[in-house]
Amino acid sequence: LTEAILRVFRDESERKDRQKARLMWLVEKYGVPQFKAKIIEEITSYDRGVTVSDAQPAPSEPFERRELLGVHKQKQEGKSRVGVLVPTGRLSVKECRQIADLADKYSGGEIRLTVEQNIILPNVDDDKVRD
Repeated sequence: LTEAILRVFRDESERKDRQKARLMWLVEKYGVPQFKAKIIEEITSYDRGVTVSDAQPAPSEPFERRELLGVHKQKQEGKSRVGVLVPTGRLSVKECRQIADLADKYSGGEIRLTVEQNIILPNVDDDKVRD
């Protein structure tokens, strides 16, 4: 798909004016249905057996949300990840420094953020979790 979009853009886009050398202008020039048809035509010209559908296939398994808060075992032997709730995603300077100190002490200085703006301390040794 990406290759087809890039090739169509390369071959069909406006090159004289940098302001018009954008994919959005090419889509506007063609119109969405015609641009989609052009991309599908480009994909089928590769003769790689790729098919293009109008929608993504429906999931075959039910979605299971992974629990991120609390202590959870990792795949690595003897390691856990610790999820910390950050109310409304806001921390004071003091709290940030405390989290950084915890990360230095327990997770090798590594901190990860979730999409909900909570914190995960990965790779915590199981024997240090109780601390």
